[in-house]
Amino acid sequence: PVRLTLSAASLSVPLRLLATGDEVVFGEPEGATPWATETVRPANSERHVDRDEKTGIVTLSIADDFGEVRDLDHGLVNGSIARETWTIHPDDPLSASGKK
Repeated sequence: PVRLTLSAASLSVPLRLLATGDEVVFGEPEGATPWATETVRPANSERHVDRDEKTGIVTLSIADDFGEVRDLDHGLVNGSIARETWTIHPDDPLSASGKK
């Protein structure tokens, strides 16, 4: 905590006169045409936790499938999948490791 004790102080801020109407008039919003795509493979995410009963090591496996889409303008197919594996022994925090 911080304590601020003032014996004599002043604060000067500029005053702004109130406007009689809208100060700024904006036109209609513009937007680009949405990206035309077709889903080739839908997105999917999985999380699995496994515990080795013999060693006690806990493993978290993550698979994030972002799916695939085809650009309807030129036909390029784009997709990605990210996989991660994290392990740790509950009694040893320094054993934590991960790989992608």
